[in-house]
Amino acid sequence: MADPKKHHYNPRYYLERFESDDGQLWRLDKETAKVIQGSAKSLGYKKYWNRLKEPPQEINANWIEYRISDIDGASAKVISGIVERDPPESIAPLAAAISFMQNHQPRLKRELQLQHRDRVANWSDDYFLIVGVWTALKNWREYIPATYAVLTLPDDRPEWRFLTSSNPLISYANKPRMLLPISSRHCLLLNNGSDLVPFGSGYMQLKGEEMLIGINRHTVENSWQYVYSCRPDFAPL
Repeated sequence: MADPKKHHYNPRYYLERFESDDGQLWRLDKETAKVIQGSAKSLGYKKYWNRLKEPPQEINANWIEYRISDIDGASAKVISGIVERDPPESIAPLAAAISFMQNHQPRLKRELQLQHRDRVANWSDDYFLIVGVWTALKNWREYIPATYAVLTLPDDRPEWRFLTSSNPLISYANKPRMLLPISSRHCLLLNNGSDLVPFGSGYMQLKGEEMLIGINRHTVENSWQYVYSCRPDFAPL
């Protein structure tokens, strides 16, 4: 098996859904305000992010990356089915991928080092990696919604698009609903509240621009560091 170097914390299959028609993707770094142009292949990764530096005997150093790739492969099929209006029976594989994007990010390692310096001072790179993976595996079921719907953008508004980020899931304090953009034209509305009127996996087209603006603003605010767009600007609309 080939030795992968580019380990995506935002999976390539996910970012591909936000590329322009000619395969371009723009990334805004909120910390520096710098915008760079690239693609799903060249953005959203960190070299050897999931590689063990001192793996146990007979364990491949990229074992974790291979297992995450299995999760990503299953999740890619879920997103493809939803976008192509052939939704799967379960979106559990997507929930697992969401958990890794939420709980296993380079930015989280840096925040731990800054905010809990004494606690993590003796952690090795391998231990940081294992903690991130363990957290993602522990929490993934929390991202399986009771029901969900798909928000779509009208065909007669091709200039509209959803943004996404390095922290793509949008959650609200004290509210059982979450939002997850899955392409520049689709956004999942996830419902985890048993007290809400259930809705099925239907498709709901946005009629006005207010909700789109609100979702994109939340995407930018929610991001830890990077925001992605299918065009060079990052305006809410």
